[in-house]
Amino acid sequence: MTSATSKKLIYGLILLVLIQATLLPLGVHTVQAYKAGVAGSVEVKIEKIEDVNSLITQVLGVLQFILFAIAGIFIVIAGYSYLTAQGDADKTANARNMIMYAIIAVGIGLLATFLSVLVQNLLKST
Repeated sequence: MTSATSKKLIYGLILLVLIQATLLPLGVHTVQAYKAGVAGSVEVKIEKIEDVNSLITQVLGVLQFILFAIAGIFIVIAGYSYLTAQGDADKTANARNMIMYAIIAVGIGLLATFLSVLVQNLLKST
């Protein structure tokens, strides 16, 4: 293995570890919400506004879990593609784009959760 290939391998592994370390707490939070019953429940009775808030929270919890799981899988696949690109510019660019899109997806998921909490708080205050 050449020195340039070794450097790319090390940088790729560091990048993969940093991204996974960033996403791990998000996944843990989602799993904790799922275990606490905030996400994953199927019984739905809508009689007042608190029931709508509960339904929104449950649906978003499930979608958030799915989103973070898929984003994590894409990041692992992109990291593997990046490590096995062996200097091929197209493969490296494709792997970087996959990582970027996965991070954007996580950002959108977090923004959706934030907006959901914001709307719920506005509905509670009225």
